[in-house]
Amino acid sequence: MRDESRPRHLYLGHPYRRADGTPYGVELNAGQAQEAIAHSLAIEGRVTAAARGCLQAGPQETDSPYSPFARVAEEFGSAAG
Repeated sequence: MRDESRPRHLYLGHPYRRADGTPYGVELNAGQAQEAIAHSLAIEGRVTAAARGCLQAGPQETDSPYSPFARVAEEFGSAAG
């Protein structure tokens, strides 16, 4: 999508936030759309890598509310305990 569609406008269902916490608007121009798509793909890559690592290690039951995925939650800054 990033490399082929190059949207001139992107309409979001609700205001999403950047990694630093600042919100996007619900209607993005071409530059903002490219930024949002790039950030989305980066996050998807982090989620994929974390999930893969968790699956390779096998389920690990803990007291965490995120069990058996506490390791993934820790990678994303969630309180795992």
